[in-house]
Amino acid sequence: MKNKINLLCVAFFSLLLAGCEKENNDFVGSDNYITSFKLVNGEQEWPAIIADNNITVTVPAGADLSGAAVVLETCEHVAVSPDPASITDWEASRDFTAVSYNQTQRTYHYSLVRTEADTKGDFVLNTQASVDAFATMGIETIDGNLSVGTETSEDDPITNLDGLQNLKNVRYILTIGEYCTLPEIKLENLQRTGALRLSSLADEVQSLSLPALEAVSMNAEICSGELTSLDLAGLSRVDGDFILKADKMEEISLSALVSIGGELQIQQLNNNQAQVQKISLGALQTIGKRLYLYSLRQLVELDVPALKIVGGIYLEDCREFTELSCPALEETTSYSIDFKRCSQLTSYKFPTLKKAWSIICNSSLTSLDFSSLTTVTSDLTLTSMTLSDLGVFGKLETVGGILSLDGVKELTFSFDKLGTLKNIGGLGLNNIPVDGGELDFTQSGITGDITLSGSSMLIDKIIGPDRFEGTLNLNNSSATKLPVIEGFRVMGGLTINANPSDAVSLPVEEILGDLTLTKMGGCPSFEMPNLKRVGGEFEAVITTLTKATSFTLPALETIGGNMTFATGRPGTPQSIGMPALTAVGGNLFVGPTSTIALLKPNTAITSLDFGKLTSVNSVTVDNLKGLKDFSGFTALVPYIDATRWNVTECAYNPKYSDLKNGDFTKP
Repeated sequence: MKNKINLLCVAFFSLLLAGCEKENNDFVGSDNYITSFKLVNGEQEWPAIIADNNITVTVPAGADLSGAAVVLETCEHVAVSPDPASITDWEASRDFTAVSYNQTQRTYHYSLVRTEADTKGDFVLNTQASVDAFATMGIETIDGNLSVGTETSEDDPITNLDGLQNLKNVRYILTIGEYCTLPEIKLENLQRTGALRLSSLADEVQSLSLPALEAVSMNAEICSGELTSLDLAGLSRVDGDFILKADKMEEISLSALVSIGGELQIQQLNNNQAQVQKISLGALQTIGKRLYLYSLRQLVELDVPALKIVGGIYLEDCREFTELSCPALEETTSYSIDFKRCSQLTSYKFPTLKKAWSIICNSSLTSLDFSSLTTVTSDLTLTSMTLSDLGVFGKLETVGGILSLDGVKELTFSFDKLGTLKNIGGLGLNNIPVDGGELDFTQSGITGDITLSGSSMLIDKIIGPDRFEGTLNLNNSSATKLPVIEGFRVMGGLTINANPSDAVSLPVEEILGDLTLTKMGGCPSFEMPNLKRVGGEFEAVITTLTKATSFTLPALETIGGNMTFATGRPGTPQSIGMPALTAVGGNLFVGPTSTIALLKPNTAITSLDFGKLTSVNSVTVDNLKGLKDFSGFTALVPYIDATRWNVTECAYNPKYSDLKNGDFTKP
């Protein structure tokens, strides 16, 4: 290390000399640099590093500076004050002023750094004798781990931690375990540690004092059911997660804490025992992940006046907490603002929040302040609250994910009411009345999923663009009609769960992803006459067709994934027809997929038409009690083998060899 420091000094010295005036023209005298500085005591020398107008001298921990003098070099005709020769106390920091020939001043700040007594290796201290022995080593820094009271020692229990009071730095993990049973744990000079692992403090510990601790470079965890006093007055930084469980503390104050790299968790240790009423984090500016408060049932106040950036905020089971206020918050980066089981929480106040990852507003909220919000990166969800319009989001321009409105009282929907909100990734409406009974997505710019459920699906018409990259989900199993669908020639996906009583005809020609027909109801026919391709999975629960006599997709040519026809209900339908289908990328399955359907298998289907199918991974036909004719698979026979053909529990169960012999129907 000494060699490295000397090399740095030489390099810096050379640069500075190059900057001093050495020209033969008239002397100007504007340079005011100190180019070299070192302390000398007898034969010992300690050169300084000079950078950014700072002079830093590093000396060993035990070095004697009484009688030390300074040797310095400057540019030509530079005067330095105070005169370094007059200084006797080199322990204290001070400023020196370098004045050039033309009286231009430059101020240098001098400081002394003593190298720590640095010991490599791990220390395990489980007895008082081991703690006392540690004191005799004069160790200030442990380049390893330190464990205290992690194993029992009945013959020599730990009675004090005096031997650790010189300790300043633990580079890896500091652990204090349950067998350190002192009423007070105090390490008054500890400044830094890699990880702070106090996750199993003894019940006897009532006070934890680490007043000089400035930084934890990994995780910090403090857990105690009896702790009533916590002194972390100097702690400004935790680079990992900070987990605090202290049931008996009524107020938690971390006044110097500025940044947390990971998650801040403050929660109960024992079931429903947390007594904390106030959390004060007056200097905290950033949390890399979430601010997470769990089961703090007496919490009434959270003070985070300086918090600017946080991953997200999540509260659960904080039953007395009424207002979540972050007056300086500007951005949430990776998690939601959300809460559960906080029945008294009525107010969100985020007046300066401009960009949020995701926001969830639940039923108890009556007051919202998002007056500066312009962007929600992911989803914005409003559920079961009372809100007549979206004016509380008056500057909102973009929701990158789903705008989800679920049972919001007094709210009706139309695109005209979205105000400044022009960019929406997707839309979910559940039990939200739609103005005019019609939704026109052609100018909406939505490319993500659209979900209409509950009463929001009971509209007359849905108009879509010619090509829609998202999935259209229509979900109301009791709805007796489907909206008329226009546009949507190409769709990312389609899911239908309804009970229409009128004939259904959908115009779509291509589905890029999945087609899922969960419930198709009592309609006399369910048609998709133009559909040629499904890029993903195809599933049709045709047992829900209670009146249609057949299910046919006459133009369908290819399926990218599996194709499933879930059957049941003895009487309907009577046939499945895919006369143009040539290829299924996965498996073809026709049969019951539930226990109820197995108990009531289909008896009406007498034929399956897959007359052009020549490519499929496998075919399984099961429990079609009326099926005797498999001639609809004639074209497939040369392209599969016995391992890929399986027919069971049908009126006729031909083996692959039967098909090879031309025996497609039951004799």
